[in-house]
Amino acid sequence: MLKWIDAHCHLTDPGLGNWESLLLDAEAHGVAYFLQGGVQPSEWRQQEVLAQKYPAAIGLVFGVHPWQHPGYKNAVTELELRLQESGNNVVALGEMGLDYHTARNETERSEQRSSFRSQLALAKTVNKPIVIHCVKAHNDILAILKELSWQGKGLVHGFTSSLQVAKSYAERGLAVGIGPRFLKARSFRSFATWQDVPWVLESDAPFQGIALANPLVTVVEVARQLAENSRIPIATINRQANRTFADLFR
Repeated sequence: MLKWIDAHCHLTDPGLGNWESLLLDAEAHGVAYFLQGGVQPSEWRQQEVLAQKYPAAIGLVFGVHPWQHPGYKNAVTELELRLQESGNNVVALGEMGLDYHTARNETERSEQRSSFRSQLALAKTVNKPIVIHCVKAHNDILAILKELSWQGKGLVHGFTSSLQVAKSYAERGLAVGIGPRFLKARSFRSFATWQDVPWVLESDAPFQGIALANPLVTVVEVARQLAENSRIPIATINRQANRTFADLFR
């Protein structure tokens, strides 16, 4: 059986319901590791509880989601303290970034950019990979990465944009996360030409936008559809996604 990695999900979200039974079922389907998406300090603590119970299956990611931009300064300060206390257990910082769908005025967008800059600078200081949330803001994300001379590793999750944008992120050391939303994007049809850029597989569960009995097996379904559309063997997709993940986070 192929072993799969879910590079971005939210096991702490109550929308998953009985996450523990879903996790065990997913492991039976070969999904062996779940990298989390950090949202805010209270959620980081919930991640730690999960990781204590399933240490081999849960990857901790702490960060301040762009939706949480009000009061981000206190949250980033707490993040710094958390990293001093237990930074060795944290795989990456995030999810940080910009969401210009939810932030529709310049005041909110400016706060999001400030939060992103603060967390990006912290990630450079502690030498951790990052997980980026980006909605309708690729130009500004790339500009801030250039402004802060980011050349570390990381992931732009929930990617739906073009191959050219993916290449621009790759120049900064970042892979893109391919999940259910990518299957609905224009780029899905040309996925066979994406083999020279780094990508991983993700579910973003429980926000996966695809109807499955168990959201935690989403990456297997995404891989199946990618293989069917591109005529790339599913074992090759598995191997490339897992190798990229290891390069980024292990």
